[in-house]
Amino acid sequence: MILILSCDFLGFEVRAAVGAFIAEEALYDMWFVENVGSAGWEMKKSALLQEVPMEQTRMVYEVWKALEAVGELDAPDHVLLERRTVATAALTTVLQKAAERFVHIRATGGIDGTA
Repeated sequence: MILILSCDFLGFEVRAAVGAFIAEEALYDMWFVENVGSAGWEMKKSALLQEVPMEQTRMVYEVWKALEAVGELDAPDHVLLERRTVATAALTTVLQKAAERFVHIRATGGIDGTA
């Protein structure tokens, strides 16, 4: 996340999405730790819930790497700008969806049918 925040061409929307991601992941982690022992979750559910932050971070990382790769292309400036714009929008979207996933799981207590 530090690399994303230190990127000089990303706007405030991306930075806000990074902030939401970080905040929601922290809230998710606190929720998980507070509930893992007392909620009576079966071992499989606990393991799935424990993997959620890594899964979401991996998805963000993959989109970030795609954005970084645009800078390595040998293409006209207008093509680079278009690809960077698309990749930046994708990064914002994946950050927002990841934050929403943390919120959803905390609210429902489950992962896709494991409530």
